[in-house]
Amino acid sequence: SHTEAAMRAIDRTLRLVRENDSRMELVLSTDDFYRTKDMGKLGIVMAFQNATPFGDDLGLVDAFHGVGIRCVQLTYNQRNLAADGCLEPEGGGLSLYGVDLMHAMQDAGIAVDLSHVGDNSVEHAIRIAKHPLAFTHSNARRLCENTRNKTDDQILNLAGGGGVIGLNAFPAFLSSDGSRPHIQDLLDQADYLLGLAGADSVSIGLDFIEGWTDVEKVNLRKHAHAFGSSYDFPVGLEGVSQLPNLTRGFLSRGHDEQTIKGILGENLLEFFKRVWK
Repeated sequence: SHTEAAMRAIDRTLRLVRENDSRMELVLSTDDFYRTKDMGKLGIVMAFQNATPFGDDLGLVDAFHGVGIRCVQLTYNQRNLAADGCLEPEGGGLSLYGVDLMHAMQDAGIAVDLSHVGDNSVEHAIRIAKHPLAFTHSNARRLCENTRNKTDDQILNLAGGGGVIGLNAFPAFLSSDGSRPHIQDLLDQADYLLGLAGADSVSIGLDFIEGWTDVEKVNLRKHAHAFGSSYDFPVGLEGVSQLPNLTRGFLSRGHDEQTIKGILGENLLEFFKRVWK
């Protein structure tokens, strides 16, 4: 089951983090980010990209929070018991169960992510949320027409409720004509989102997958209209090692230090402070 698979994945992650020579630390609170940075280690936040591990059992929400889950996406591209994903052609809003599940996650202190969620479910979730929500890795649809990107209204309503949107470097979400994007396309998205949602609401969620194999690409290829057919990250930002280029780009666009620090992490930390218990 999805629940068992999730438990095994959590177990594998915790084993990796707890190895004696591990360079990783598990992050359970915002203080942990700062502590981990001081240790010179990489902070790991455990998250689900789909709510399927809960099955139909709200009782598992506290249990998964207890073992360290701190962020959950309501659904991943397709329909589940809670909501409809962005690939569903006739997507609806949240189910009755989905409403209860989202409230239970927010009560437990789990951040709720709407990145891969379909429009009607996104809008329904924003309307009924008790606490801020996030698009952890999505761009503005106004600049790149893609079902995985978000409309101006969705972004404004999410940001107005204290949420954040994370800039995504995945090629199909930056360039709608199938051509390989450039780091400037990501900087254009940043400029647009800052103007639309404000300096406190923009973050990064670059969707970098390094060293992936064809196995990971099989599902993407099935839905080329959304994910494109080429997965080369932007020129100038091909991977994590080139992150300094992003900072240079923000500076070249005239953003001040506070805005840039916000995008590079502080806004996301503030969001987690608002939603984690």
